[in-house]
Amino acid sequence: MSERAEMDALSASNLDWAHVFELPPRDSLEKGFLFGGGKVVQARFVDWFNPFQVPPEIQTWDEWESTLRSFLLKKNYVRPGYDYCLITGTGRGFVFAPRNSRHE
Repeated sequence: MSERAEMDALSASNLDWAHVFELPPRDSLEKGFLFGGGKVVQARFVDWFNPFQVPPEIQTWDEWESTLRSFLLKKNYVRPGYDYCLITGTGRGFVFAPRNSRHE
């Protein structure tokens, strides 16, 4: 399947939703490794898209991610010092953070 066909399938599927979560600050998490079931943490649900339709001029996931990243970084909920995770019903997703955050 070509990347554009994959993008068309993403828009046409019943899994065409996307959710955005604000992740907990990294310094609030445990250091080292977790064994025996993990640790419960809170992520804040800040945005959603349903349907999650890919514009026809977008040909690849990388193009779509770049477009979405620029769009999402302009949202009012984006705060310095936090990472955000976008996930889709098809399993695609990415993490983004504002400039001057921990990862940039």
